Amino acid sequence: MRATEFLSCCRALPDGFITLGTGQSWRLGAVAFVRSGENFAVVQKAARTSYEFSDLWALPGGMVRLPKGDEPSIDRLEGAVRSRINQEAGLILNELDPVALGPIVTTYVAKGRSRTTLVAVFAGQTSHPETLTANDSTIQTVAWSSALATPALFAPANQLILAHLLWFALSDEARLQMKVDLQPALHACTEAAECAGIVAPELPWAEENALECWRNAWPEI
Repeated sequence: MRATEFLSCCRALPDGFITLGTGQSWRLGAVAFVRSGENFAVVQKAARTSYEFSDLWALPGGMVRLPKGDEPSIDRLEGAVRSRINQEAGLILNELDPVALGPIVTTYVAKGRSRTTLVAVFAGQTSHPETLTANDSTIQTVAWSSALATPALFAPANQLILAHLLWFALSDEARLQMKVDLQPALHACTEAAECAGIVAPELPWAEENALECWRNAWPEI
């Protein structure tokens, strides 16, 4: 099952969070890879002692939550993501498209509670580098970035996502360094996936058949 098929199967719970059913341990999250030329938008999480990824960088996005009574659809999910990235980075986009990656699961602790998130990735583009502005108390900085220079400064799931999206644009030297830097993120996300009963992520330099299996490994009802 591909990402678009998976998203069409998701449903809203009474609290507005998205999953496949009440028996699932995970809730749906989404991030957006928004480019302007060679740059892409990133956000830095606010410094909060109650949040595990405090001060780390990420792509704009987060947990997906629909208004009470709304039923998920690709359009509504994209709308929720557009709203979130507008709030976090001040970006207004007319279109977002699901990216053909496989499932990436992450866990984090917020306010003393451990949460499991299955992350979907969307991509968008703006024709000129707009001024980025955070209108969300959970974000302390927003910026345009041109490269994944310090992956350790990104939250684990975002490290893996950016590695896949940027791999072919990196120099040989940067690829060698990434193979070392990504190991802790891979371990964390693999452990989270196994606990959730979801296929573990692949790395961007894996064999094509392994990557293709992962791209089709989104959970089904």
